[in-house]
Amino acid sequence: MRGFKGVLQGDGYGGFETMAGARKDRTEPTLPDERRLGCGMHIRRKFEAAFEAGDLRGAIALGFFRMIYAIEERLRLATCDERPAARQTESLVLVDELHAWIASLEPRRVIPDTLLAKATTYAINQKPRWRRCFESGLCFIDNGEPERQIWYPAQGRRAYLFAGRDDGARRLATAYTLVAACRTEGINTWECLTVVLEKLAANWPHDGVDELLPSASRGSASHRPDSFASMHRKPYQASGAAARHAAGRYSAQPGVATSGPGPGHQIRRRVR
Repeated sequence: MRGFKGVLQGDGYGGFETMAGARKDRTEPTLPDERRLGCGMHIRRKFEAAFEAGDLRGAIALGFFRMIYAIEERLRLATCDERPAARQTESLVLVDELHAWIASLEPRRVIPDTLLAKATTYAINQKPRWRRCFESGLCFIDNGEPERQIWYPAQGRRAYLFAGRDDGARRLATAYTLVAACRTEGINTWECLTVVLEKLAANWPHDGVDELLPSASRGSASHRPDSFASMHRKPYQASGAAARHAAGRYSAQPGVATSGPGPGHQIRRRVR
């Protein structure tokens, strides 16, 4: 982590503390806590586990997450300058209401060592880092997509075992990054790679490589390669937790009061 200038987003895995925190051989953490981000997917997953185990109070938390992820789905293709305003005026209000509901669960109302107790404790511990995700438009509110993208290199590694040498591994990492960026931007991977390779083969200038990145496809027509203009594009399709919430795996019935503080809706478990 020495020399790393960005932010680290992840769950509460203890290995991150060992890697980025202070140790006996150093008095200062390698990565200050201000540059650590939490993951909403992992927080939500623990409440979902409690709900699936039969504790219906977990459904109240899932209702908050459903609304938060609905806002993120709406902002998925927004620019980094457009996201912060909506996140701070809409999303953070729901985050604060979620934690107000968690705080209302007195210890005597939550049996220790149960799934709900573990979920609330985890959410409280991750609260500062998760809130930071909403303060900027640069980051997602969870690291679910990177975790899912890791699956593809893992499958490839399992199939071909070796990249040949270090330079080959670096080139392979570049290719994986381009493919993952195409998925995120919602553009056809084959078309994008065809455009990029053809441009590079035609001696595209090195100082203009950024214009060939998948993110350039959403720029104005005067600032993107001509071939990108006709490229098939579709809105980003969330997967995993975001997809289940966007699709309404947990449906909300507006206007029905719930027990305890909450968004004022009742969660019904959808028949599978």
